[in-house]
Amino acid sequence: MNKIKLETILPYWSMLLLLFLTYSAIEIPLALVFDYDLKSLFFINIFVNLVFFFDLGISILKSKQSKKKDDFTKYLKSWFIIDLLSAVPFEILLEFDYINDNYEFLKLLRIVRLIRIFKIFHISKQLNRNEFQGQGQRRILTLMYISSLGAHWIALMWTVLNEIPEGETQVSTYINSLYWTLTTLTTIGYGDITPKTDLQKIYTMVIMIVGAGMYGYIIGNIANLLANIDYARTVFTEKMERINTFLKYRNLPASLQENIYQYYTYVWENKKGYDESEIMNELPASLRMKISLYLNAGIFEKIPLFAGASDSMIADFVIRLKPVIFTPKDYIIKKGERGDCLYFISSGKVEVVNDETGDNIATLGVGAYFGEIALVDSTPRSATIRAIDYCDLYSLEKASFDEVIKDYPEFYQKIKEMARARVEENKKRELDKHK
Repeated sequence: MNKIKLETILPYWSMLLLLFLTYSAIEIPLALVFDYDLKSLFFINIFVNLVFFFDLGISILKSKQSKKKDDFTKYLKSWFIIDLLSAVPFEILLEFDYINDNYEFLKLLRIVRLIRIFKIFHISKQLNRNEFQGQGQRRILTLMYISSLGAHWIALMWTVLNEIPEGETQVSTYINSLYWTLTTLTTIGYGDITPKTDLQKIYTMVIMIVGAGMYGYIIGNIANLLANIDYARTVFTEKMERINTFLKYRNLPASLQENIYQYYTYVWENKKGYDESEIMNELPASLRMKISLYLNAGIFEKIPLFAGASDSMIADFVIRLKPVIFTPKDYIIKKGERGDCLYFISSGKVEVVNDETGDNIATLGVGAYFGEIALVDSTPRSATIRAIDYCDLYSLEKASFDEVIKDYPEFYQKIKEMARARVEENKKRELDKHK
């Protein structure tokens, strides 16, 4: 089993291991308290032994394959003995009389398997590799899991301390004990089952203290989870409160306020309130490159100006793209302005406007681009372009273009000639239009 295969099966193996760890945590204390015949669960316990045995091998293999050199040594000094004892097939030894029929020693050794329940915290991390993803939910589920097992163990301890009425079945005894446990832990305490001996009273007081603390801890965590279940909305709501205060303080016109609210509504619905540039700037260059290439590498392939550009050049351009948003009726560029950047349309539509009449000459949609001539020659814009609706654009500034293209002089010469030809073509079109 090589490293890749081991990493592939680990999540599935962890779920199987969790299932049998839970079974052991429930069954072993039951067997100790109610003293039933272990042979009745012979085949189930054999399967549990096999799972624990294979887990021992996987744990050894995983620690050897670890990038940290001392992981194997740490495993031998910590979990190895417990895992080894847990994998011992006590049930087989009992069945074939290798252990005396009273099997008191067997009962005590099986308790070692309960220690493995603390692996639940490690298994939880394996099932969710990202430590920060779903952290609150994972903490609540782990707490509920441990609390449920704890209630089971507390109920069994109460059974040991309590006198079992004559003729009462083991099932009824356990249900009554679990009922007492839950009413005590949740601080309800109906009082229909009460401690009588000093030892029972001491035990009840301890459980009351534990229950009060655990109850408060669970409620606090659930409240915190609910408060942070949509953290992005919480942060954005706080931001909008500050904006509302600013708008009221400055007493801006109602129409302008409405435009501002519509803009932030669009930002929330499409970007969940996050600034893409801010997030990208926090990432290392290698990750920014991968994300930028994934999102935008294809847009350069649509521009004739960049036909034949190498992958490395495209990558250098892509990472320098900047996101920008325009609201409806915003002028993105105006005819006669000096151009300084190229625009790509990520979402929304823009229109090419006739300056004289205000008519729509053409409409550009997702995947279109405009303003490419400005990258080569800082010539005045030859057209006016206006946003029809909310538009997400990416811009490539001339300064960024010049920074990259200086490393590719041959390609720069090529696109310079193409751009000049485009400019001449536009001039000729303008002359023909005025004839």
